[in-house]
Amino acid sequence: MTAKYPQRRKVTAREAAAQFDVTPRTVKRIMAEPREEFLDRAEKLREQVVSLR
Repeated sequence: MTAKYPQRRKVTAREAAAQFDVTPRTVKRIMAEPREEFLDRAEKLREQVVSLR
């Protein structure tokens, strides 16, 4: 299950869980970035690192 509105968190899952009185796992599940987007972002970052090196 992926997030309905995926976005990167600005706070930790533990901090958000405390703020909304839920478990950190719930926060992670709701705010999860889809795997394909994560892999694409990671690949772009790797390419940038290689080009800078």
